Amino acid sequence: VFNGVDFEGKFSVFLRRSLDSGATFEPAINLSKSELPNKNIQDGHVTLAARGTKVYVVFTTTDEKIYLKRSMNSGASFYPIQELTAPLHHSDETEVGKNWWPVIKLDPSDTTGSKVHVVGYQLKYTYSNNSGESFTSPVRLDVLANSNLGEPQMALGLDGKVHLVANGRTTWYSTGVFGDSDIFY
Repeated sequence: VFNGVDFEGKFSVFLRRSLDSGATFEPAINLSKSELPNKNIQDGHVTLAARGTKVYVVFTTTDEKIYLKRSMNSGASFYPIQELTAPLHHSDETEVGKNWWPVIKLDPSDTTGSKVHVVGYQLKYTYSNNSGESFTSPVRLDVLANSNLGEPQMALGLDGKVHLVANGRTTWYSTGVFGDSDIFY
């Protein structure tokens, strides 16, 4: 899965799949243009998770929305795009309506690939237990009013516990700048 410009100049999300362990690849298919023709895709914010015949792709648009595209037949066809960001709230403590840097992982204890976890900026987290048919309402796990935690990473233990790490700052000075950066777990 990757970002790129199509033949008409539209920046999009593409997928190329291989059915022979990478010896050959099928032509790229555009996963975003037909359903989001008026949205601009954020460069570099696309990732994939797959298990068995289930394929999940998450990506971000420049208006800070995270979208999911999923396939249950090894990427031969895809369900319609689903938005995973929540409606925008106006309180720093509850804002989950904007997001960047999506990370998607499949639960290692689920051999079917049905348990899907997604996290993004400020550790905004959601999951699905039904192959992405529906997701929990996103929650902001950093709970810090003035945090700036980005570029999250996620790991899932065999016990199903989610482990999150992000870099960023949590101190906002009256001068209008954040304090020193740290790593948060």
